[in-house]
Amino acid sequence: MGVACDYQPFSFYLGGHKVYTGLPNNHNYELGAWVGSPCDTLSVGMNELFPKNGTLKIYYDKDWQSIFVNAEELRGRSGSLQIFNSSGQLIYNTKANIDGGYYSSSSLFSYPSNGVYIVRLQTDKEVLTGKFVKW
Repeated sequence: MGVACDYQPFSFYLGGHKVYTGLPNNHNYELGAWVGSPCDTLSVGMNELFPKNGTLKIYYDKDWQSIFVNAEELRGRSGSLQIFNSSGQLIYNTKANIDGGYYSSSSLFSYPSNGVYIVRLQTDKEVLTGKFVKW
């Protein structure tokens, strides 16, 4: 605490600009599992179910109640995006149009229950899966 925290104002390079009110908190979900935490299951088991070529990134924003899904290096041209609750019940299903091996989507996700949700992006040539936590 105090001097030991090594606080350094303006230590982030912002292209010559200064921010006085603060920077946004950008979550990094690629850090891996925090052993023993409720999020410990986020990196376990989903990718072993199906062979994969592409990459799937999922972000849930609780303030906007929205889910953002991005995928790249996909094989196929069309498919579907599905979201399942932790009981395996399909709660969201929409068509996915893939342009040049890339897919991007943002959708309102106001499902009432907090918990872990499974996202499945299926093309005509592959299936990618991932998880996110709604809290």
